Amino acid sequence: VESEGNIRFTGDGLNNVTFSADGKVLASGHGDGSVHLWDPTTGQLISTIKGSETSIEGVAISPDGKLLASTAIFEGIVRIWDMESGELANEITVTGSPMLSVNFSPNGTQLAISGAILSLTKGTVESFISIRDISTWKEIQKIKPTEGGAGRVVFSPDGTRAVFGAGRSELSIWDVTTGE
Repeated sequence: VESEGNIRFTGDGLNNVTFSADGKVLASGHGDGSVHLWDPTTGQLISTIKGSETSIEGVAISPDGKLLASTAIFEGIVRIWDMESGELANEITVTGSPMLSVNFSPNGTQLAISGAILSLTKGTVESFISIRDISTWKEIQKIKPTEGGAGRVVFSPDGTRAVFGAGRSELSIWDVTTGE
């Protein structure tokens, strides 16, 4: 860490960052397909996970600090990593979605995957939110906003609602249990 509190790194672009719930780890997604885990107090690199061959666009750390979710541009895959070992724990494929974002619920029992499914034949972009149970990784709720790509989902502190940007001028708030 430099005197002004900056962490300097070499590599191809920084696309997304997130803190662990306890603030002891900072995860950063990079254009070279890597995820760097940092100690934000010292600025020291803890480890690097080679998350993809393409640019990492989304990163999220589970509230208990055990799991890291990452997404890469144009892949349509969410990769779940064990934070301690750096090993791949699971992959979730989302067909037709070139860009994805991820976020864990505050209690750590759910993972929200948001993105857009492109239809080149129809010339449309359809938003979606997939809420997954992290014990099985199965979809427990699918939310389909009206238009445009869905931005990153943020849960309310109690985990009952999800909010995200959809399209160019819509902010959507949804009940996670009912999908309404």
